[in-house]
Amino acid sequence: MIVAAREVIMFAQTITIDQSRRIKLPKKALDALGVKTKDEIVLELTETGIMIKPKRAAPLTDQLASINLPVSDWEQMKQETEAGLLLKINEDIPGADRKRFKELHHRRNTLQEDERKEYLQLISLIENKDAERVWYLAELAELRGVSVHDLMGGLEIFQANDV
Repeated sequence: MIVAAREVIMFAQTITIDQSRRIKLPKKALDALGVKTKDEIVLELTETGIMIKPKRAAPLTDQLASINLPVSDWEQMKQETEAGLLLKINEDIPGADRKRFKELHHRRNTLQEDERKEYLQLISLIENKDAERVWYLAELAELRGVSVHDLMGGLEIFQANDV
């Protein structure tokens, strides 16, 4: 059992269970999770309620290990996989969203209610992108046989102190 020290509620809405015992998840919540049509989600029952999270694919190293290729093809696949992971690690939120976030962040102490909600949604979007980035860093670290910390140092990725 995993217990979070503190959970921040980013979105709350009452929804109704239909006659078939289904629920319709709000688009706003799914967008904040980065979930799109046909994506799978994970539903976890906890002591305090239900948690819904995007389903992440099996680690790439597990997927690669199940493929039977000649050694020469492995090296090419490893290089291509590393290149793809590096692209994902460097991927950011859309430029317009990043620009808007910076505008709102600069004025964060004087935001109107609608701007505050938009600011929180953008924070959620950025945090989801950062979580994806960490997942891809872990995949690349495993592929290279190094720790995530060492990989980040080698890639000169440092914790940001400001926006």
